Amino acid sequence: LVGHSMGGAIAVHAAALGGIPSLAGIVVIDVVEGTAMASLPYMSTVLQKRPKQFASLRHAVDWALDSGVCKRQEAAHVSLPSMLRQEAAGGGWVWRTQLERSAPFWEGWYAGLSDMFLKLPVPKVLVLVGTDRLDRPLTIGQMQGKFQPVLLPQAGHAVHEDEPERTADAIATFIKRFRIGEPPLQIPRPAPGIRPAL
Repeated sequence: LVGHSMGGAIAVHAAALGGIPSLAGIVVIDVVEGTAMASLPYMSTVLQKRPKQFASLRHAVDWALDSGVCKRQEAAHVSLPSMLRQEAAGGGWVWRTQLERSAPFWEGWYAGLSDMFLKLPVPKVLVLVGTDRLDRPLTIGQMQGKFQPVLLPQAGHAVHEDEPERTADAIATFIKRFRIGEPPLQIPRPAPGIRPAL
């Protein structure tokens, strides 16, 4: 499972349910319980400051780049259109998801997230912009080798959009290191009546 921000929290919760017998590993991108919980009081203000409507997709992309929501033009052109919908033919563009309606659930998505992540019985990677985002449980867990940290300090919150090649490399390295997706090692058995050489 791979998830970013709120999607990272969802990935951790999904993995913790234990209903995915084939789960081989988890990659969480830029979400930490401590930072997320500290940010919740400001989220409503952040959402209120977003434009409610854009005259065109070009205006939306320009806003994303000017505001720092996206750092790369290519990423803005890819991600912004999927977040918006046109009100009517020739009308303005509005947000597809009304995030403010999910506010009653925000705390539940993040409370206890670090411990839940650390207890997952699969290999784990946490991709962050910097170690200052680690809370106490994750700092201890990192020192104990319970997960692999990957730091991409040039990126913003949308790490996978700001540093797509390095994020992809980190995930590919993780998959290769833990042999995720490879068939299990098959040890050949000797034919009946033949004793293996010692």
